[in-house]
Amino acid sequence: MKQYEELNRLIRFVEGEGIVLSVNQQEKLKTYLSYLERYSVSHRIIYRNDTELIVTRHFLSSFYYAHQIKKEIQPGDNILDLGSGAGFPGIILSIVLENNHVVLVDSVRKKTLFLKKVAKELGLSCTVHCTRIEEYQKSKTPSFKFISARALASIEDLISLAAAFMDKADIHTMKGMDYIKEVKNSEKYDVVENEIPNHWKDFSGYLTNKVYLKLRTKREK
Repeated sequence: MKQYEELNRLIRFVEGEGIVLSVNQQEKLKTYLSYLERYSVSHRIIYRNDTELIVTRHFLSSFYYAHQIKKEIQPGDNILDLGSGAGFPGIILSIVLENNHVVLVDSVRKKTLFLKKVAKELGLSCTVHCTRIEEYQKSKTPSFKFISARALASIEDLISLAAAFMDKADIHTMKGMDYIKEVKNSEKYDVVENEIPNHWKDFSGYLTNKVYLKLRTKREK
């Protein structure tokens, strides 16, 4: 019950940040939470220690992605979510940004089966691919305007994995404050830092010492 109380608190909080969810969207979030609780134990969709932190850790950080992407996205823009895992932030993005299609990519079969079930049951505008990101890069893919990734890889590796999609898209990711240690070949890309406001950190300690980054290849002006 505590998780659902936290979810209601989060819904009220993000409304104050400009993310106003319809009753239908709120119900989808609650259903998604119920699936996560159910399958986290039987299928290990998320770490066992995180089962009591789904809202305050995973939902909250995913909503910050939505908050940032929402500022720039246009109807019809596609989003690519790399290393989707249990759906953070990809499923949350799909629930919040109903006028956009989200493509979720993960190589773990049990997780992609879970994501497909969630997408079907909630009627989301998203597609799930069970494949390695390196292989997905070789496939014929739609054009993306945004790339999201959470807890996937170092900055250098992330840029390498997403290289095929970065001609028109920025990578949105979240890192610790010491992320600068991961920046090596910065002559090839730009790192735009977005400091997470204190009131987001106050909602949950998880965002303390986190920074939101946009990574983009250097483009000719």
